[in-house]
This record gives sequence, structure tokens and C-alpha cells, in this order.
Amino acid sequence: MKKITATKIKRYTAGPLAFLAAMIFSLPGSIQAQQTQQITAPSIDDLTYGVAPFSVAATSCSGLTVSYGIAGPATVGSDGLLTVLGKGSVTVFFFQDGDADYFPAAPKVESFTVNGASATVTLADASVAYDGTGQSLTPTQADSADAPLNESITVAYTDAAGAAVASPTNVGVYTATATISSDSNYSGSATGTLTITSAAATVTISGNSHSHDGSQKEVTVETVPAGLTTTITYSGGSFALKDAVAATYYVEGDVLPEGKSVGDEKTAAESAVTSPSDAGDYAVSV
Repeated sequence: MKKITATKIKRYTAGPLAFLAAMIFSLPGSIQAQQTQQITAPSIDDLTYGVAPFSVAATSCSGLTVSYGIAGPATVGSDGLLTVLGKGSVTVFFFQDGDADYFPAAPKVESFTVNGASATVTLADASVAYDGTGQSLTPTQADSADAPLNESITVAYTDAAGAAVASPTNVGVYTATATISSDSNYSGSATGTLTITSAAATVTISGNSHSHDGSQKEVTVETVPAGLTTTITYSGGSFALKDAVAATYYVEGDVLPEGKSVGDEKTAAESAVTSPSDAGDYAVSV
């Protein structure tokens, strides 16, 4: 009988790290980890409304395109061109979202303030005749380049005593102050003087001939416009104005004439003399 000799075989099991290494080197090429990136953005100083559009373009060290966001009265394009729309606080955001080779970059933030622009307000003085209606001054406004503006503007009036007057109507001198509204992108004010003078009136005198009967005679005065208050003055002859005199009465302690008692009339009342009663020619002024 033939004798058979057996051969012993050992079995090896690779460890986890050895297995992972074998897998990596069995792939075509090699695996490269994602890299970090940083955004470089410009600082933005405070500025004044009316500035021309300007670039806030930013870059990333990865060479990838930066995108933009904005809060406040402004817009920004995909190319980084920023346009100011009004006054106020503006914040610009800079983003880069990464790709297969780069992680997203930490966003950058830049803030600045847009200040209101100065405007030139003009309020010319004016003098108008009284006509019973409210009078006003009309302001004009222009920007720094002397281009006309149409911003909201208020005009306030005060009289000679400093009291506020909503709509100057009566004869007098008024100070006017025009101010551009605070919510405008512009600021500016000016003062002027509004003078309301007395208007010319027509005065007609009639009834200037009377028959003498001992009573006071008056002329008739009419005005245009109607209803104006007038003062009539007479002169000539023996005419003299005289105020009315009230009657007097006896009181306790008076020496009473025969037939008189306390409370009886002591002196008679006298009517005021405001117009002539004697015959003659008189001058009349109104």
C-alpha cells in the first residue's frame, strides 16, 4: 500500500486598514480631499445719496465666482455693481457656495450708510393786496447740480408776534419757512417774507343835503367792497363832537329842593353829538 503525506495550508485574513489601502490603490487615479476657501471683499465707506453706481465685486482664493445679496435701499447685480436707491443703512452680503473641490466659504458682510443729499430751496419774498382769501409763497428746489427737484415740502407761516398762522389772510407781515420733508432723500430749507397790504376800496358819500329842523343830520356812506367799517368826521361852523352825558339822581345826603325826593332826576341826560344839527356847510371825511 502506498503511503500518502498531507500538506498543511495557513489562511490569512487582512486587517481593516490593509483592506482599505488595497481598495484605494486599486482605483484609477487618486482621491483628493475638499479644500477651504476665503472671500476677499472691498470695504465700503459711508456715502451721499446721488452717487453713481459703483462696483463692490469680490473674489475668492479658489477662483470660483462670488455671489451677492443686499439689504436696504440699494440693489446689487451678479457682477457686483451696486446702485443706491435712497438714504439709509445698507448691508451687502458676499457668498461662495463651493464645489466638488472646495468647501463653501464663510460669508462676508459689509455695511455702510447712505446719507441724504443737500438741496437748494428758494422762497422768494412777495407782497400782495388783501382780497379776503389765504395767501402763500411757492418754494422751488434743486439738487447740487442745479437740476429741479420735486420733493415733498411744507411751508409754515408765523405772524409778527411769532404765532403760527395756517393760511395768512389778513393785512400784515408774515415769515414763511419752507422745509423739505424728513422722509425725502434730500434736505434743505429757506425763509421768506409774505406781506399782505391793504386793498384799495371805493367810498361813496350821499345824503349830504338836508333841511334844518334842529336835529343832527348824517351823510350816507357806501363802500366797495361792501360792509367795510368807516369813521365819519364832520368839521365847520360851530359843530363839535360831544359824548353822551348820563342823567344824575338825588341820593341820600343831597340837599333836596322843594318837591324833590331821593331817586328823582337831578340833571337830565344829554345825547351825544356826532353830526351837525345847525344850519350851515360842513366838511365830511371818511
